[in-house]
Amino acid sequence: MEELPRSRIPEIQRSLRPYSPTRFTPDFFDEHRGSVGVCWLQRNVAQRSFRVHHSSYMWHQESPQQSLQEEKFHTTYPYVDFPKSLLDHLLWHFDNEFINLQVTYIVFVNEKEGIKYALENHPHATNSNFRRIWFLFEFMTGITINRPAISADPILLMDPKTYVTGRCSFHPRQSITNNLFGSPAFFPILAHTAPITFNKLIAACINTNGDRIIRAKSYVTKKDARSTFKIEREEKDLAGQIEWQRNIGSFLVSDLNRETIQDLAQTIHHRDAGWRLEEVYVGESTPNGEKIHHVGARQDDLNDLMEGII
Repeated sequence: MEELPRSRIPEIQRSLRPYSPTRFTPDFFDEHRGSVGVCWLQRNVAQRSFRVHHSSYMWHQESPQQSLQEEKFHTTYPYVDFPKSLLDHLLWHFDNEFINLQVTYIVFVNEKEGIKYALENHPHATNSNFRRIWFLFEFMTGITINRPAISADPILLMDPKTYVTGRCSFHPRQSITNNLFGSPAFFPILAHTAPITFNKLIAACINTNGDRIIRAKSYVTKKDARSTFKIEREEKDLAGQIEWQRNIGSFLVSDLNRETIQDLAQTIHHRDAGWRLEEVYVGESTPNGEKIHHVGARQDDLNDLMEGII
């Protein structure tokens, strides 16, 4: 057997111990300069998160520059005050980037003790983004850090000008108002897109033939149905396809609750009552094979997830 080159031993050890807190020494941060914020966190702590579509870097230049490479935005910033800790990277991320709660959550889970220690000993407790990270850590993990409540002007967790927000609840420990959707089990985050004015909407409706809209809707529904039948290996005649579309249509105008969701699953897939007990994915069949758009949550996590959604 060929001997492993000595230069590769640290690399192999890191891959076997991907979340060891002993990695995060001052020397580690010096060795991993370049990427910053969510890009650095995903590479070094949250490798199992979904691919981010925007990466930030620090470089020796006078002003920020942005480019598009392989359907991914890259922004380079002047090389000033490179983050020296996990908490510093989180703070930089919240200061400069669109907030990625999935990466944030995985960082909390994988480096729970390190983040807890950093939050308890951070000197600037009234900093707005520090308070947001502090709240999210307690909200997502259920751990209360050893830090007294602060006295500061209230702030919103999410900026309603940037993000779509939900109902508000005030938390005096961080003097922060939580306006996230959902619960600790499910908290989607959405950004506002460019608004469609009423005049543009009316003009679009006037200039579009009504029959064309109905035909387009019918085509999309039938295409989705055919893909579903093929993936599920089900054979349905025309009457079966019409019934499937009718069931989907009735569900879309129903209240979202446990009963309606499980009734739909039983009607379409003839499953037993309750949430699914196996893995699942959403996709479509193409001439080149099945194209997967989304892999569903693990069945062990499904009950908490659905309770959070509902």
